[in-house]
Amino acid sequence: MAVFDYQQQIDNLKKKIEKSSFHPYFSQYVKPSMMDEDRILLLTYAMQDVDIPKEEIDTYISAAMLAHYAMEMHENVTEHQLTSVKEKQLNVLAGDYYSGLYYRLLAGYQNIELIKVLADAIKIINEQKINIFQMDGGNYHSFMKSLKQVESILLIKFNSHFNPPSLYNQFIAEFLLFKKLIVEIGNMIIGKQSRFIKSLANCHIPNIPEAAKLETICYKYATESKRKLEDMMMSLPTLPSVLKMRVNQMNNHYNDLSSLRVEEI
Repeated sequence: MAVFDYQQQIDNLKKKIEKSSFHPYFSQYVKPSMMDEDRILLLTYAMQDVDIPKEEIDTYISAAMLAHYAMEMHENVTEHQLTSVKEKQLNVLAGDYYSGLYYRLLAGYQNIELIKVLADAIKIINEQKINIFQMDGGNYHSFMKSLKQVESILLIKFNSHFNPPSLYNQFIAEFLLFKKLIVEIGNMIIGKQSRFIKSLANCHIPNIPEAAKLETICYKYATESKRKLEDMMMSLPTLPSVLKMRVNQMNNHYNDLSSLRVEEI
């Protein structure tokens, strides 16, 4: 499939998801989540050889994205400084609304097994979020392991439901971890204290000065993910060029951020 075809598929799915999730009341008060084209692309590639009708494939991808957005809306309640009780309540309700939509989409095809798969992924994500946000003096290796699952387990379980286990699952995990770390490195550079950074700050990180530990660990894991992605792309020759292009764009962004460092690791 050519770059244009994948982009067209992403655009079509974005419109489908936006249409199915629109609610006139929420749209007045709740800031909509940014549509994550990378996740749509990763899901689209995962389904390229699955022998089911395209409309059904689109519905399954839409359901997975709505499940992701449901968790994201619930996360907004604690991640951001919402200005009122009403705003918090509406974000929770919006998350519940997205959850109901993804169940309804899958129920339309009576795909009970996929509902179970996504529910299991959400359970794991919530468990790993608890590990991250309640970490107090824990090991930073465990922190990053939990973070990787939070970012990728829903897509990995979705892919594994339709396809046999493959290197592509590892690619998904590294891609989304690398993307997350780039965002958090950018947050540190501008002095934004996200929950991620606050939780990582509680980890016990030996032999690294306190002032440099967050930056050091984030760059360390981002560099490892960057290398792993480059190696995996060599072993996954059928990856679409648009996905390779996204990896290259992230690499360039990471290199730009690295050039801003005062000290080398």
